[in-house]
Amino acid sequence: MIDQAAAIAIWVSASPTAAILFKVSVVLAAGLVATRLAARARASVRHGMLAAAMLAAAAIPVLLAVIPPADFSIDQRVAAVAAPVRSPSLGSAEAEPHNRSVSPMTAVGPGVSRADYLRSIWAIGALVVAAPFAVSLWRMRSLRREGLPYPLAQSMASRLAGESGLRRGVAVMTDATVSAPFTFGIAKATIVLPDAAQTWDAAALTRALIHELAHIRRGDWAMHLTSRIVCAIYWFHPLAWIANRQLALDAERACDDEVIARTDRTDYADQLVALARQITTLGRAPLLGMANRSDLASRVAAVLDQTQPRGRMCRAHGAAIVAVTLAALAGVAPVRAVPRERSVTTVGAPAAAQTGDSRLRASRLDRALVEAAADGEMTDVKALLDQGANINAAVDGDGSPLIAAARAGDRELVTFLLDRGADVNQVVEGDGSPLIMAAAEGHLVIVELLLAHGADVNTVVPSDETALIQASGSGHLPIVQLLVSRGADVNTRVWAENWRGGGEWRTALSMARRGNHRRVIDFLLSVGAAQ
Repeated sequence: MIDQAAAIAIWVSASPTAAILFKVSVVLAAGLVATRLAARARASVRHGMLAAAMLAAAAIPVLLAVIPPADFSIDQRVAAVAAPVRSPSLGSAEAEPHNRSVSPMTAVGPGVSRADYLRSIWAIGALVVAAPFAVSLWRMRSLRREGLPYPLAQSMASRLAGESGLRRGVAVMTDATVSAPFTFGIAKATIVLPDAAQTWDAAALTRALIHELAHIRRGDWAMHLTSRIVCAIYWFHPLAWIANRQLALDAERACDDEVIARTDRTDYADQLVALARQITTLGRAPLLGMANRSDLASRVAAVLDQTQPRGRMCRAHGAAIVAVTLAALAGVAPVRAVPRERSVTTVGAPAAAQTGDSRLRASRLDRALVEAAADGEMTDVKALLDQGANINAAVDGDGSPLIAAARAGDRELVTFLLDRGADVNQVVEGDGSPLIMAAAEGHLVIVELLLAHGADVNTVVPSDETALIQASGSGHLPIVQLLVSRGADVNTRVWAENWRGGGEWRTALSMARRGNHRRVIDFLLSVGAAQ
């Protein structure tokens, strides 16, 4: 069980997307659990907890991009279970137990990878979620221009704002299209009242204004915008929506507490019910309004509950929430699980000949060389070779420097490594050969370069098949044509095992059919591929 958890940690750390989602899930879950445990605390405190969680969720992707990772190591025996595979086209790594041709990142159509497909789905979902909110924002701009001033309410709002410690100017207006009071705006805070508010008595108008001024003083509109942005980004994540709903409810309850601290609680509960009934008659509630139907029961019950703690969040509570949130971000955002020490073998230099500190130094140099090659860092590659790194080192899980450069499609680096003596036909099981990796990733120029330097077009690697099979499975027709023209056997069969212990025979034609690459299929049949 521990080994499985460690393997999952490595897999999550290997994929930036998985790392973000995992850490966002941890932060949101922690915020929701904290508010549940603080059910009898002030609503303002619970709102502060959830607001901090939402802000942390919004900050995590940014922090991951700018903060250096803090690695913690896991035994290599466990790391082997995760076996991450690089996918340069995505800039990330995805877990794959055996073969790249059936990776989650494999092409699902000509020129389209599954990652591109998933990104498109995410973008469509985000737009669908954001569109109604954008329409509401546009409508509010119209309200600000077209709403009618209400001098009496404006005068009362100015007085109540001063009494509550709010020093900002607030505009108050009425509009016939709204059914309940609501507020919006950051730099230009605006309270919009329904036309019916002009017939309210002074007490009802006072309660409504206290509630909306509390939203403005607390900065709820800015937090509401942030929460909706988080929901748009993580529209598929249930915890984001749960946190958003609870955040809105606690914001309303915190404002309710300020109202009943200065007015009669029974009259206020009656006013909430009446406003909710008005919303039922005239339409849906505004984004950040005084009343809504969905949370009415819990809000009225809280208003009438004389044992419920109330009041603004004190500085001590605020400082504690900020401190805990910052500590959680510092502890969660940069953390990354990595294998403790990958096994490194050096071509032409038996492991027995390398002992003690010299072997450890060689292994670190070689691993650093492979990683630098994968990242396209020419300067680092040259420096590491000058320090004694082996140009044909093979690192489990990453391949060799030439394999890494070919996989990334870095022509300059591939040329440099070949000129320095890199083995063009080096094989690392699990990472193929330079030609296989270049063909799988669709780097035609690299394939041509490797063939020109003597790459064996029919090299077979049990876990990676051949260059032709990989190119056919990914739908790279120009590469398939080139390999066949250079003597690739279209009928080579390679046995591929799967994680269940079974397996299958794979050929270029079978993998092209699996990917539904019609042009590749037609070409292979035309050059004699067996059905």
